[in-house]
Amino acid sequence: MNLGVLQPLLKINERTTHIYLSSLFVLLLYFLESVSAITVIFSYFLETIVIGVINVFKILLSRKKEEKELNGKFFLAAFFTVHYGMFVAIQSMFAFTYLEISDPNWTSSGFELVDNYTRVLAMDNIGWILGTIILNNLWVFYKNYLRNGRYLEVSGLELMFAPYVRIFVQQFVVILSGFFISFGAQHAAVILLIGLRTFIDVMIVEIRDGTPFMEYLVKKNNTNKISDEEFRKYVKNLSE
Repeated sequence: MNLGVLQPLLKINERTTHIYLSSLFVLLLYFLESVSAITVIFSYFLETIVIGVINVFKILLSRKKEEKELNGKFFLAAFFTVHYGMFVAIQSMFAFTYLEISDPNWTSSGFELVDNYTRVLAMDNIGWILGTIILNNLWVFYKNYLRNGRYLEVSGLELMFAPYVRIFVQQFVVILSGFFISFGAQHAAVILLIGLRTFIDVMIVEIRDGTPFMEYLVKKNNTNKISDEEFRKYVKNLSE
């Protein structure tokens, strides 16, 4: 990979300013000891739910039609809610079981999801980070999906599994940070989590028509099996 293509990703512009500001805000909260490392990690873990809720609205607001969507967008939104909800529930059980094992003060079983989420939401100052995460996602939803007309280009069917790539990458980073905390490296865990998450979010925002990063990806599409236009569409769907 040409390292020069990373420069647009690292350069602050009007598309990415809110991402850098929110990351800086969370770092500030942590180093001022307003929030703990585990609070930061579970705040970003909860972003999975925020992304899922927003994707439901994306499906409902999509305007592109496909023959396979015979049952309508409400059915697709309901089906997405079920399979995504199951994914989040299973993922939550693993996360809370890890917390139950690693933290002697955490008395709830990993399978008691309601009790565990209630305790997570009661963590000191978690509302500040969650508020930042929600505002960030709503801003990207408005700007990229509504204002830029993305809802006219994508169908509800295409959005059914769109968040999973982003979620898998994000949760891998969260789990990796959790291992750092297990070994007592809390500062390293928070810096790693916020740093990698910031880079991923910037990369997602920059996967748009006309951006240097998108053009770089298109040029790397050397296969004859898919046209540049289809490749653009595929990459944009993965970045939802």
